[in-house]
Amino acid sequence: MENKKIFDLVQAMGEESVDTVLSEVLPNVVQTYGEVVVPEVVATVAGELVGAICPRLNNIRLSYKQNRLERNVDIMIRQLVENNQRLSERISVLESSVEGRKLLSNAGEMMLDNIVDEIQPEKVTYSVNGYINLLNTENANFDMALSFFKTLAELNDIDIRVLKNYDWKHPVEEPITPFNSEYDNAQLRFIKEKMVRLGLLRSKNQELFDKNQESVVDYLEKSYKDSSSRKPKGVKIPKFKKIASSDSFKMTTLGYSLLELISEQCDMNNLSIPDEESVIEE
Repeated sequence: MENKKIFDLVQAMGEESVDTVLSEVLPNVVQTYGEVVVPEVVATVAGELVGAICPRLNNIRLSYKQNRLERNVDIMIRQLVENNQRLSERISVLESSVEGRKLLSNAGEMMLDNIVDEIQPEKVTYSVNGYINLLNTENANFDMALSFFKTLAELNDIDIRVLKNYDWKHPVEEPITPFNSEYDNAQLRFIKEKMVRLGLLRSKNQELFDKNQESVVDYLEKSYKDSSSRKPKGVKIPKFKKIASSDSFKMTTLGYSLLELISEQCDMNNLSIPDEESVIEE
């Protein structure tokens, strides 16, 4: 397979000003990766990603935004180069089908939307890892990519660090608590409730509340049918689950999927949640 330079393929996209704009706005990236050679299919994808950023560069002249963008593009290209062998064969497979080309194109656009103006460098790494892992996941599709990038966009680094507290597959050595971080119980609870809303965690109290609500609905339906019968027998009032003042949380399959996709060692084949999974009490 032929090798190519990434920036040669950026320049081949038809914009005469691309070379100048890149040199002015992303000088360190051009200097670092200008002569880097990778397999042609990877160089093509990387070149298209950088080329897609070019129209946005003319509007970025504030130094702090320029520095941020250059840092983010540097992270993106570095990760693509480091994974070039892993990506090369997979990209060739994706380009051979309509659905594969759709995933390749759309996932790249979604990643760029997430990283171009991202403040936290860790989030950029997560987005690029997600892009690489999505391309390498069998049966990945547009909806899966959209769900991943939209969910990731709503999280910040502390959200993800707290979510990792519940990862039974890769337990953290020191879970984040009020005693080892600048976050108190109320702030950490807010983060967990946010992740419950996003479907990444599930709340034990919410599960009990939902079961109680189902019992009420079931009781009312049976009572209505009973009262409408010729010989009402009465309906026994259900026993309700007691909801504790404290709460506990478990990670959902969606939560595991997200953590796998942002990791460097992704395994999407085993996302089952064991019954003995650890639960962290509030």
